[in-house]
Amino acid sequence: MSKNKRNWELKFKAWDISIPLPTNPEPNSIFYVKNGLEFDIFPVDSEGNYLILSHPPYPPIPSGSVYGSELNIFQSLDIISNSSGVKEEIINDNTSILSIGKYIVKVDYSWNTNCTQHDFESFLKIGGVSISKDALGLIHKEEPKDSSGQWENTSSLQILSFSREYVIDITTVGARNISLAFRASKQNIKASIWDATVKIFRVN
Repeated sequence: MSKNKRNWELKFKAWDISIPLPTNPEPNSIFYVKNGLEFDIFPVDSEGNYLILSHPPYPPIPSGSVYGSELNIFQSLDIISNSSGVKEEIINDNTSILSIGKYIVKVDYSWNTNCTQHDFESFLKIGGVSISKDALGLIHKEEPKDSSGQWENTSSLQILSFSREYVIDITTVGARNISLAFRASKQNIKASIWDATVKIFRVN
């Protein structure tokens, strides 16, 4: 049979980046290697050799096009109440691999506290490091003016909101842990938080 009439069975193989590719791969196969939320393709020819994928040069990236890129969004939407006086994390997750550059971190949430004499407090750390002047990561400390009522079992009728942006420099490539926590400043005072969102995206 002539070569141009020969039929091959092409085999697709799922693979994970944590496992080295075989040194002697099966001929006429394609390895799809999962790397987080992305994947790479490694085709193998009929002789059992890995092929090198070629592509034309990428066009230059226009100036300013990085704004809004590498967006990561973390959310905790349910109502969470805490009366312990101890910080409670509501978001603890890792970003994707971030490039070196300048980033905006934006924090939004709703809150209330069943007290007019003690504070609601929230804390934010990126990569285990405070991005505020407070070493513990304190970003919000506020005493409500009214505490009466019973909205959604929070022991308060207040629906208060908080929003703030920070600009940070990422100086090494890698993922970063995002931690958002809250508490009341005194034990046995109920503090509640909901609709919490932390966004991080590159601006330069």
